[in-house]
Formats: sequence, C-alpha cells, structure tokens
Amino acid sequence: MKLIQKLLDKHGIERVVQTVVDARRNPPRPIRTKGLFQLAQLNGLVSYCALTTFGVAPTHVHPTAARHFFSLKVPAGVAKKKDEIKRVALAHAIATEPALHLPHMPVSAQYDVADAYVVASYSYWRRVIENSIAATPTELRVALWRDMENQLTKQIASNTAKMKNFSKQEYLEAVFRQEIDVWVKTHRLIL
Repeated sequence: MKLIQKLLDKHGIERVVQTVVDARRNPPRPIRTKGLFQLAQLNGLVSYCALTTFGVAPTHVHPTAARHFFSLKVPAGVAKKKDEIKRVALAHAIATEPALHLPHMPVSAQYDVADAYVVASYSYWRRVIENSIAATPTELRVALWRDMENQLTKQIASNTAKMKNFSKQEYLEAVFRQEIDVWVKTHRLIL
C-alpha cells in the first residue's frame, strides 16, 4: 500500500471512491426498520473501509441519478415491470461496453454489473465536469459571466424580485454548471 501511495503522490494522481446508495432502492419485499439499519451499517462500513484504505472519503451515488444522467428510462408504452429499468441499464451498458455481455451469469447479477457500470461511468463524467469547471481560466470565466448576465437579465431581475436571499453569483454559477453538464452529456461519445 505504501508503494502505491508513493506512486500516486509522485505522479499527482488523485483517488476517487464512489459507493452505491442502496437503502432507498425498492426491494422485492418490504424492508423492515431492522433491514434499513443493517443497510445503513453496511454502507457505513464500506465508507469507513474506503476512507482507511484509500485515504479518500467516498461519494455516495444513487443508481437513479446515474441513470438520469444517461437519460435511461423505460420507453413509453412498455409495461412497467419490476426490473424493466434494469433491462434498459443493461442494454445501455452492453451497447457502450460490449465486454459486459455476460450470458453465463444469472440475469440478476448482470443487472447488478450493469448498474455498477452505469454508476462508475456517471462518476467518471461528473469528475470530467468538475475538472472542466475548475480548469476554466479566470479571463474566460469573466467573459462568459458577462455574456450570461446579458442573456439572463430578465431571469435575474425576476428571481431578485421573487426571492429575498437570491444571489446572482450563485445563480450564474448554477447556470454555468448546467451548461457544462449539458455539453458533456451531448458530446461525451466523441470525447
């Protein structure tokens, strides 16, 4: 572990640890309070192990957020069966990474692998977005801010009138993040 840490430090590599939040998922049977506490304890143990092993506090990601990022949803007109969204996630994972086609595995395990792939891919693209925002030069950001302010004058005035604690800076930051988010979503296949 010390050798790995030395290599990471030498090359300036940063570790990112993601865990899947599972407690909010709809299980096949009702979960009692005891079951929720057990899931929370397990999630806490995994988080603690990640922190002590890698020295990084994990970020918790729910599979629904990852699926939403890739616009994965059950097509209209398809009967909403229990695992239908997982079928969609599996199809997406196989289309993106053909090596994930694992017919020898039980279907439920394939769904779990696909969900893990979607969460990992989502985590990667979130990191790309965060790094893009952090790497935006100050001069470019100032120019973009001016341009956004000019284009959003009406919305800024409307929000200022409606809300007491409205912050123009926070609003522009949110719009900037959203625009980078949309750009990455639409261009990620060619990046």
